[in-house]
Amino acid sequence: MWIRGNAKRVSEFRLLPLALGVGSLTLFGFSLRAPVYDTAWRDTEIAKIFTPLARKDGQAIFSRQGMIARCRNLWISLPAEVKGIAHRAPSTPQTKDLHNFLSFVEAEARMGREPSATRAEGALGFMDSDRQYWESSSPYLVFPPLLAQTSFLSCLESPATYPDALKMIAAHNRMLPPEKRWTTLLYRSQFIRSVDQTSYGRLLIFIPDEVDADGSVTDRWIQFAIATPDLAATVHPVSVSMIAVRRQLPASPPMAYLADFFRTRNTGTGEIEFVPTMFAKRDPSTNCFDCHKSPVIALHPAETFAFDRAGRLSPMPTTVLDELNHRALGYRDVSLADMNQAAFGPSIGTANLDPAASTERIREAMKCGACHGQATPLNFPMPLATDADMDAFAQKQSLAKTYIEQGRMPPNNDLTAEERQILWKCLSKAYLDPDKGTGTFVDWLKGN
Repeated sequence: MWIRGNAKRVSEFRLLPLALGVGSLTLFGFSLRAPVYDTAWRDTEIAKIFTPLARKDGQAIFSRQGMIARCRNLWISLPAEVKGIAHRAPSTPQTKDLHNFLSFVEAEARMGREPSATRAEGALGFMDSDRQYWESSSPYLVFPPLLAQTSFLSCLESPATYPDALKMIAAHNRMLPPEKRWTTLLYRSQFIRSVDQTSYGRLLIFIPDEVDADGSVTDRWIQFAIATPDLAATVHPVSVSMIAVRRQLPASPPMAYLADFFRTRNTGTGEIEFVPTMFAKRDPSTNCFDCHKSPVIALHPAETFAFDRAGRLSPMPTTVLDELNHRALGYRDVSLADMNQAAFGPSIGTANLDPAASTERIREAMKCGACHGQATPLNFPMPLATDADMDAFAQKQSLAKTYIEQGRMPPNNDLTAEERQILWKCLSKAYLDPDKGTGTFVDWLKGN
């Protein structure tokens, strides 16, 4: 006998045999009534999900949307009894062998979309839909009154009036005690364009230690996309991103909330308003946790700006970077709200290494997990090379790879450029080797 399992099954999944036995029904190799089962189907699906899209310089390149689609197709075809293992503690052999894999598949599947839809309901990767996430997080993602005023926002519509926006912030700071004053930074990102894909330029406004009604303390990191001096006058960036880090919560650990916005002028009132990108017809925002393993990523600008005497942006050094990065590094124990971070597996650099695999210097550098094991894990998909990284980042590779090859990680290392390249290849292969089907990530998926 044969059963399709689900009317929505896609063609890439074979028809499954219905095995009848004494007191048992086996589907996907899992016995729904008896404890007799196997995991061969799981191993087959792991190999399918992590089939490379292409290879470049000997390294496997994976399709980010392809992995999401495969997980979605698998998830919708699974029986409810099997899906339930993702939500149960791995306390039995059955749940231990399948819990991690199913948790991962569910988390990835949530970002998949219906074939007829323009975007997935859970494209941002949260446990709730994007709209539900906004409903719960919007109370914390509030712009201070000054930054929401059209008089301020209109100054950011043209580089000629950027100095006026900074003057308004300076005037606001004069009314605040020193420890409450906002910090601003004008810079060019070396990694990624603004959410609206127009510019590498940013105006960062850091707003510290705002006390909320419940006694919690919130830091807000707000980044406005701005036009850099090299851009044509016809380029008008309109995106804004905010990260709200809530600390000293009464009954829960610190949490961070993230959202992207468009600055849109209301044609009826003439006012400039913030519209969350998740409500746009074509939302450019994707899974926050793919890059934000820590809520606030340390800043390493390509260059920083100040205004020259004519009021134009001009490359100039800054004195605030160390202060901002010190604050950002203090969020290592802060989790993203509504994000099942554990579902994306262990951090890179946690493998037990074969002494013959690399030189002693490189082996000593392959201990990312010492710092990133639990807090800010450098986990999936960061250790993999994906087409999404090639599209998003100026370096056409993952942020982790860039940090390692630039010598920023591990801290205080003296590896040569060649050794840093070898280090990344060793770390990536130890995490997931698609040719052999091995690695710490595969072990984790299998519950080992």
